[in-house]
Amino acid sequence: MLAIQVEYLTGRSYSALGRGAASEWPPHPWRLFSALAAACFECQMGERALDALRTVEGLAPPCIQVGAAGNGRRTGAFVPTNYAAKNGSTLPWQRSKQPRFFPALSPEHPTVYFIWAGVNLDKDTRDQIDAIAQRVGYLGKSASLVRMRLVDEAPAPTYLPDRSGRHLLRVAEPGTLVELERRYGASRWEPSSTPKRYYSHVEERNDRAEPTRGIFGDLLVLRRIDGASLGLESTLTLTSAARKAAIKLADEKSLLTPLLHGHKEGAHCAWVPLPFAGWPHADGRILGLALVIPRGAERGERTKAVLAAGSIKTIHLPRPLEPWTVEVVGPEAEVWTLDADSWRGPARTWSTVTPILLDRFPKPRYGVQDIVDASCEHIGLPRPVKIIHGPYPELEGVPAVPEFRLLRRAGDRPRWAVHATLSFASPVVGPILLGAGRYFGLGLLRPMREDRGEGR
Repeated sequence: MLAIQVEYLTGRSYSALGRGAASEWPPHPWRLFSALAAACFECQMGERALDALRTVEGLAPPCIQVGAAGNGRRTGAFVPTNYAAKNGSTLPWQRSKQPRFFPALSPEHPTVYFIWAGVNLDKDTRDQIDAIAQRVGYLGKSASLVRMRLVDEAPAPTYLPDRSGRHLLRVAEPGTLVELERRYGASRWEPSSTPKRYYSHVEERNDRAEPTRGIFGDLLVLRRIDGASLGLESTLTLTSAARKAAIKLADEKSLLTPLLHGHKEGAHCAWVPLPFAGWPHADGRILGLALVIPRGAERGERTKAVLAAGSIKTIHLPRPLEPWTVEVVGPEAEVWTLDADSWRGPARTWSTVTPILLDRFPKPRYGVQDIVDASCEHIGLPRPVKIIHGPYPELEGVPAVPEFRLLRRAGDRPRWAVHATLSFASPVVGPILLGAGRYFGLGLLRPMREDRGEGR
């Protein structure tokens, strides 16, 4: 067994997935690995220590033993702004200050264990991991002081890796250390391609059916800062321009990969709009867009795609539209539409945000439902038990089919398109993209809340 004990020395944890997000609990395995890597880099512990971390990142995600989150609150502090003072000084104590709030909580028990059961490492590797762990001073923000060490015994875990679980935690995998080392030495923040895995609490585990996952996985979200205000009917205009910008940057940075341009067989990245839709008073305005990465993509190829897409600052739209200025959104966004998790589910019912461009024209013996069934199976999903379709959407703020641009190029052959609401027998994990236009944002579905039947 390999077990790392983390003790919060002040009894408080200060960590979150992004600005404005709730406190992170339990602490994610990726956060633990990042803290170990940072200690190794800062203390210049050498190649033997790095080899030990490579061994850790190659292990399966650990189990976690942790108590209840306890009371949480946001603590405030006044911090210097990034702007120079009126006299031109950039000294921190002369710049103006503004309030910042940091999520914090007091866990029921101040000690957490990360446990790899059944893992037997040689003494030298264990000693290296222990030496790195003892050099970690905090987990999360710098106020989150911890003492970390290897232990020979650990209590029974409370969180277990579980594909049917509902807790999505970031984890380390082969290649994580290389990415962290690059980001550690970078002069500016870079987007991360950190994978996530589902966990379940031991009290939640039962005989429930495992959610089905299609071929599409993680999202890299870009937020619109400035530029033309676009409605959902302009989806193809935006996604085509974004793809072109990403490929241009990838080519310039030697990051071009079939995962981005899609000129080889197999699943590749898709671009989707992220609109204000599915809520009362929604207007269908596109607030941002996302690069959707297929599940199972090779780590190196995925990293190239994320770095290229994350480098986009400007998306040039056809004239006379003003170009978009964009920025990468962190792991959790303050706006639900721009939160990647809002497009994942799991849910039994999904409804279209953009119309499904059918792969073939419906006929009396092979209608719309048959075509949509086949589209679901094509991306690894089961056939829906019920499909409601037509030219008009169920979600508020979504335009009717005739209002959408449905052809990318003038020479493309016309296709039939429909809005649809799909109901599955068991929960399905997204994102879901169906039909012939799925790689350019058409056929995008949003999970529906089962308690009120509205878009999440």
